[in-house]
Order: sequence, then C-alpha cells, then structure tokens
Amino acid sequence: MGKSQTTSSNRNLTNKLDDRILYPGEYLEYRGEDSRTFIDKSKGIYLYDKTGHKMIDGPGGMWNVNVGHGVKEIADAIHEQIRKMPYASPFSESTEIATTYASRLVKYAPGDLKRVFFTSGGSSAVDSALRFVMFYNNVRGLKEKKLIISRHDAYHGSTYLSASCSGKERDKNNFDFA
Repeated sequence: MGKSQTTSSNRNLTNKLDDRILYPGEYLEYRGEDSRTFIDKSKGIYLYDKTGHKMIDGPGGMWNVNVGHGVKEIADAIHEQIRKMPYASPFSESTEIATTYASRLVKYAPGDLKRVFFTSGGSSAVDSALRFVMFYNNVRGLKEKKLIISRHDAYHGSTYLSASCSGKERDKNNFDFA
C-alpha cells in the first residue's frame, strides 16, 4: 500500500503494530516514516480500513487473492477440505486431492513434462526448481554447470536462494547473497 490515508484514529493502533512487525519490502533505514493503513475487512477486490474507507487491493492479486476476497465457492471448498483433511505429509503419504490436481496440471504442461512437485508458494517453487536443475546436472556429471541467468530488475522470491537470483538491487542492499 505504501503511503496511505491512515486517519488519526487508526494511527495509534498502526504505530503499535509497526513496533511489532517487520514488513516485507520495507526499507529498514526508513522504518517508521511511512504510515500504514490498518485493514479491517475485505470483500471482492476491495479492502476497508476501520473507518470504512474503501480501497482497491492492487497487490493482493499477485499472491493469494487473485480472484478477489470473500469468494464463497473458494471459502466453501477450503472449509470442506479442512474439515475432511487439513494436511497429510507429502514425505510419506499421498492424497486424492493432490493426485487429482496433479493430473489436471500435467494436461497443460508442454512436451513430456508430466510430473508435479507441489510447494507452498512462489519463492519455494523457485528454490525447488533451482535445486532440481543443480541436482540434475550433478547426476549427469556436469557439476560445473551452476550459472543461473535471471532478468534485470526481476523479482524471483523472498527466500535466500530465490532472492539471490532476483535482479532487484534494492532488495539486495546490505545483504550477503550467493
């Protein structure tokens, strides 16, 4: 959200939160200079602060609400799955839902790409892909093949490995990356 229209009634609560939370993408040297909007609820593509001020959730679609907030069909499907089985370890078990979705995904994969590796998000997906490539080349005897090419000014994730191959210099300031 960046600079916002946080009202003075929300400012005290927001300042208390800012004392407890390190926000992603925040420049630590400027910490506390940017006021934040305290979000109270959401619906569709909108976020609302405590005063009822309505804002479009622009960045939300990049992550987990790309079809909007409060979509009943999604909430119902999540609720049903959590009641049935919230988790099974992928290290030792398989589930019907995982195999069903894997089968659906491979229909869209090009060529002979017919295996799926599930991760918890984009950063871990990038990490896993890089690790698979390095493992594959090591097994093939190409241990020197370690060069990763990425786009300039591109974002590839927030984990150590994915951030190491990201091209955004501002995200690398004061960090030691590989």
